[in-house]
Amino acid sequence: YVSTQHPFPGIYAYRSVRKPEKGRLFGPFPSAPAVYEALNSLQKLFPVRQCTDTFFRNRARPCLQYQINRCTAPCVGLISAQDYAQDVADTLAFLEGRSQEVIAHKTASMMAASEALNFEQAAKIRDQIAQLTLIQAPAFVPVLQDAEVEQQAEQAWRLHQLAREQGKRRLLQLQQTFMLPRIPSRIECFDISHLHGTDTVAGQVVFIDVLPEPKYYRRMNIDGITPGDDPAAMYQALSRRLLRAQKEGIYPDLLLIDGGITQLKQAERVLAEVAPDRAIMLLAIAKGEGRKAGLERYYLHSDADGISLAPDDPVALLLQQIRDEAHRFALKWQRKRRKQRQFG
Repeated sequence: YVSTQHPFPGIYAYRSVRKPEKGRLFGPFPSAPAVYEALNSLQKLFPVRQCTDTFFRNRARPCLQYQINRCTAPCVGLISAQDYAQDVADTLAFLEGRSQEVIAHKTASMMAASEALNFEQAAKIRDQIAQLTLIQAPAFVPVLQDAEVEQQAEQAWRLHQLAREQGKRRLLQLQQTFMLPRIPSRIECFDISHLHGTDTVAGQVVFIDVLPEPKYYRRMNIDGITPGDDPAAMYQALSRRLLRAQKEGIYPDLLLIDGGITQLKQAERVLAEVAPDRAIMLLAIAKGEGRKAGLERYYLHSDADGISLAPDDPVALLLQQIRDEAHRFALKWQRKRRKQRQFG
């Protein structure tokens, strides 16, 4: 049962001989377990709420379903009415057997996300398409199932190629904006995270041709520094990275430093001490006034004035995306380390 009369419809199991006055019914299903299995699958594909209206009306913060990506928390306004309506429309279309329309719509959304360099969102949509393809493909028609899987591979390949092509254009723009000596293919970003000076860690993320490469991510525990001394933590993290590079032979083209001139000075010091013969480019991204997104300043040298970019500048958006990924990665490890210390 889908409560389509509600501004934010929900989807539920319905068991009665009478039809409801409002909303839509789909079925019948052969058994109650089949209904709940279908609901579980639908919730993974389309995060439409399955809570009661009373529960929905009285929420002040998102529930567990939001935390595990099974709902988009319309109860507290974390999704727009338009976007939620699209999830409901996709759910109805799927239940009506129009799965190909849903897949076509999802594919268009995936490509749009990729065009906007929102690769994380594009990857989520790609996974949804894969699940949709698997669920809607009849198990007793193996040829059709195989064809739907070639299609899935082609979509993934197209997304990858498009991202690579766009990435090359973004890197050329990056080079031109900051007048770098060459186009940086491998960009590594470092972020320091701690809680009031305790449990200090560093996170290193790697982007190759503007695409994240998680297999190269590294996390480091920072020890032996004054609590809260971010520049010292940055010095230690970069030193360890470049010493490791001497053994592995893999160096970054561009080091993106999350911080201002002080952190950039530490990076310049590390390069002079550990890798003086390597032409590694440096760029620092400092948070703007009030730490507001879009007001960042960028520094190529510690003795030079910073550069500001328009909030919607593609180069700014790219650098902020990389910085935000480093922050997310470092913060995740810092929280985990703190829990390990507190609870063993």
